[in-house]
Parts: sequence; structure tokens; C-alpha cells
Amino acid sequence: MCLEGLGRLDIASLRTSGDLVDRAIFAHCVMVASQELLILSASVGEAVVVTASAVQLIAIKEQINFMQSFYIPQRVCGNPKERIRCRDISSFLVLLPTVRLKILISGIILLIIALVFIQTRPLGQSPVESVQPVMVDIAVEPAASLPQLPYLPKAAIGPKSPNGAMEGQRVLVFKDKDALEAFLKRAGSGVHILGRIDGLNALRVAYSDYGKLKSAMGDDADETYVFPINIPPVQSVVAQPGAVPLGDQLLRWLGVNESNANWGKGVKVAVLDTGVTSSFTYGTIDNEIVIVPHGSNPSEQNGHGTAVASTIKGSHLMAPGVAPGVELLSIRVANDAGQSDSFLLADGIVKAVDAGAQLINISMGGFGDSQIIRDAVEYAEVNGALVIAAVGNNGGDQITYPAAIDSVVGVGAVDALGNHLNFSNSGNGVDIAAPGYEVNAAWIDNQVTRVSGTSFSAPIVTGAIAAVMTEAGGSPLSPRDALKLMQQYLNDGASAGVDSKLGAGMPDLGRVFERDVAGLHDAALAALTLLPPDSNNPFGKVEILVQNRGTEPLINTTVTVNAPSGRSMINITSMAPGGVKAVQVPVTKDLMSGADAFMLRTEVKIANGLDDHKPENNQRSVSYIRLDH
Repeated sequence: MCLEGLGRLDIASLRTSGDLVDRAIFAHCVMVASQELLILSASVGEAVVVTASAVQLIAIKEQINFMQSFYIPQRVCGNPKERIRCRDISSFLVLLPTVRLKILISGIILLIIALVFIQTRPLGQSPVESVQPVMVDIAVEPAASLPQLPYLPKAAIGPKSPNGAMEGQRVLVFKDKDALEAFLKRAGSGVHILGRIDGLNALRVAYSDYGKLKSAMGDDADETYVFPINIPPVQSVVAQPGAVPLGDQLLRWLGVNESNANWGKGVKVAVLDTGVTSSFTYGTIDNEIVIVPHGSNPSEQNGHGTAVASTIKGSHLMAPGVAPGVELLSIRVANDAGQSDSFLLADGIVKAVDAGAQLINISMGGFGDSQIIRDAVEYAEVNGALVIAAVGNNGGDQITYPAAIDSVVGVGAVDALGNHLNFSNSGNGVDIAAPGYEVNAAWIDNQVTRVSGTSFSAPIVTGAIAAVMTEAGGSPLSPRDALKLMQQYLNDGASAGVDSKLGAGMPDLGRVFERDVAGLHDAALAALTLLPPDSNNPFGKVEILVQNRGTEPLINTTVTVNAPSGRSMINITSMAPGGVKAVQVPVTKDLMSGADAFMLRTEVKIANGLDDHKPENNQRSVSYIRLDH
């Protein structure tokens, strides 16, 4: 190992050119990218960043005694007996131009491997721990399987569609079936029927003469537009330096310490995506509805839908899911390039409801506010189904549709420590957050990969709701009731209460299932933030977020803050179960004075000698470093 270096890159058990490298592990290696140097210190879970701008402090990664060390190699991906194929790609190879690696066994040319990996990395995905790298080219179809607009003279198109909407197409929603059928009889040769959703009395049409279309419509239909809906592209899912990967720790992150094999049994979950293939992590799919036809080569199918499905239904240690007992319904609404649109998605929602789905997962979106999707979501709600959707990976303050619709559960992304991921969109429609960085998941052809994005945060929440529906005690709960119960026991983070990044918080199934167990005391450090200076605090303040995650009130809980400016102790007189307190400690001196770096450490302690139910969430630290010369 290059122990003199300052970073790390782990690649376990690679097979290249037919030669098996038993454990080629690269640790503590230098990673440099023009203006930024990532330093992973020798301490477990500590990371800082140097940014070449004058006197700029950047908090990169918090430490909590919860996750495995950055430096412990991940579980080798694959079963040698079954020769399960996996892929190994490193996001560092993609993102950083200079990576210095030293290898334990000579004869492997890493540059060739890296170049091949970069060319064959799946759309929207992150690295994968691998036994045998399998190069998978995701076919980028030119939307051949999507409805195509007939050739129309530009002069005949008619009114221009809103920004982003498809030109020359409309969705017509009729007041009833009779009105729809009457329109079909009146429509002339200038109107082309591209699709139909009977549950919504809706038609998708293209036209060569808008005047003739309006004449045929009369007063019997409302007119709306078709907007693109897509799986987020790979470039949109780059996490900030220091983000902590989840890996195979999903169940632990959710507070699960028991078998979940039957969770979700009897709950039908629809995955609207690129389609779902069979996988050793969950078996074969239960049902499939194909709206967008498959490509000619099954081996080129986009694995996005398979990864989403495994996060819900997976039962393998390498790629665990939350609720393996669910009945999975795959609805293919996107082609292998991840392209779809609002009409196809609405059709998928209606078909999912008609097929009996209680939960509908949508890990795609777009910025067009389509009435046909709103109608489909309302159709689902009226029929007792709940829609869960990813908020998008644009790193902006606007979330995508359908997540932005009020009745849809919009899911943002956090890392394994509950820190908001910078690519995850923020806004009023973020209801809840779940891990979305390097999550172990299935891929096509019995592979396992690591995936990043809100696309994979959403199915974690979907699976959690399914688990609560069947495991919360007594009779099974409805989707909406299960959501409400889960929301009562969310773990807070970022700032106290509901915020635009994490919504109301993060799911904790352990808290839900132990809610009636008396005598549980659990004081948790939910967040640690260095606030910027203001007129009253020239050196800034430290804000500590403390939450009572137990079932008993906490009395005289002590919070200790250790900083270069000194040690501070704060007493929280009382906190009810589920309560959150934000305490602030002024910084009394320039923390960078005479030093190139500093660390903040915090600890919370329960009084009266009571045992803390989860002592691993009692400590947090964050390191800062600057370069101003």
C-alpha cells in the first residue's frame, strides 16, 4: 500500500485478462484535481478538503461511530461458486485526472482498465465492487420505441408549445368515454392518435392542422401538453468530496436488527422504470407490463429499473432490500436510454393502479408540470395507491415532477451519515430523505453494482412504507396510514424540523417497530454545523442538533463541544420522545489562527447513569482545513 499517500481507492478481487488477482487493494493514494485536494486522514471516518481559494473553510465529512471505516475494504462482490459477475468501476477514475495507485501484484496495467471502465460505465451509476469486471454497453436508442411525431410542415404545427413540451402533440382529456368516442369519429386525417388512457378518458394526438384539431375537439375536451420524463444522466450524480457511501449497510442504516425476509408480504409494489430483470438478489419478477417495447438485444437493457427493484425487494447480503416479501410489478415506461414522457408515465400509473398496486415507485422525472400526470396521480390516490418519486439530481432548488405534486412523496438523497448530498434537488416538495450515494444494488445479468442518485433513495422509502404496512402490528395498514406512522418516527438532520433538503427527516424502522417498548433512552446527535460569522459573533457559532429517539423523556442531557477555542458544555433540561433541540455555542476566537486545520468534536450524554439504547449515535465530529498561501 502507498501508506505515504493521503487518499484511498479500494478495488477488491479483480479478474482481468483471465488472471485472478486475489485482493488487489489500493489504499491511502493521492487524488488531485486541479484546485482541490482530498485528504482522508488516518483517523477512522475523518476527511477534510483543501480548496485553493483564500481563507475558505469547507466542512467535508462528519464522523459518527455508526459506519464502517473508509479504509475497511468492502465485501467482495460475487459468489465464486456461482461465478456471479459483477462490475468494478471507480468514480475517482472518472472524476479525477491524476490518480496514483500502487498495486500488490505486478503485471496489471491499471490505465487500460480505467479507460475501459470509463467507456462502459452505466448511465447514472456509481462504482461497483467486483470479482469479474463485465463490460456492459447501455444501448442508447433514439427513442425508437417511443411514439414518433409524423412529419409535419412547420407552418401547419399551430400554437407553440410551452418551453420543454413536445411540439405538434397534445393530450386531450374528455369529460367521459362517450365524448372521447365522438371525437374519434369527428377527427379527420390531419389528426393522428398516438396513445389512449381509458382510465382518464385521455388521448395523445399529433396534428398537421391545429385548426382542424380544435374544431374536432369542440367543448368536450381539455387540452394539455406532453413533456419529457427521463432518468437522470450520469453527470448529474456527482457527490461532494467526503460523502460517505452506504454500500451494503442499508438495513443497519434503517435500524433493522432482525430478519426482514417477510416484510411487505401481501403488498403489491409497481416499479415504473426501464423494466426489471431477474436477479439472484430477489429471484424472478412477479409481473410485467410493457408500455415501451424492449430493445432487440436483452443484454443491452438499461439496468436502472433492476437496481431500483432490488433496493425494495432484494434479500441478499450484497444487495439487501427493505421489504423482500413484496409482490413486484414491473412497468416499462422508458426505453434503454432512460427516455420517457408524461403521457407514458401517466399510462404507467393508471395501469399500476388497475393491476392492484398499492405503492408506485417512480425514479425518474422532468420539469414540465403535466396535467395528465396530475390526473394519473389523483387516480392513484382515489383508488388507495401511494406514489413515491425521486426529487431529481440537478443540485438546484427546484424538484422534478411528479415528486413536486403535493400528494406524491418526494424523496431526497443523503449519504450514510445523513448529510444532504449536493446533487439532490431541494425545495418545498421534498418530504423525506434516504441514502442515495453508492448504494449496493442489483444490475442486469446477475451483477451487483453501486448506484448513486435520488433514483435509489426513493425505493428505500417505498420499501420502508411496505414494511410498515405489514410489520407495524395489528392489522395491515393502508399505504397512507403507514406513511403517517413512519413520519412520526423520522430521524431529524440538517436543521430542526421540516427543511427544504431533507424534508421532515429520514426513516428509522427500528424506532417505528420499537415505539411501544418502554424504557428506551436514546439521545442522538443529529447534526453538527459551523455557522458563519455575524455582527454578534465575529468568529461564528457551532450549532448542534440533538434528538430524543427513545421512548422515554430525557432529563438533563449534557452536550459537550470540543474546539480549539475551548470546551463548552450545555445542559438540555428536558426532551420528550421524538423531540429535537438545536443548541448554539459561540466561537470565541479565530479557529484558524496559527493553524492550518481544526476539528470540532461533540458528544451527548444521558444523565442519571441510564443506558443509552444506541450509543453509536452519541458522537459527531467535523474537520476543517484551508489553504491561503
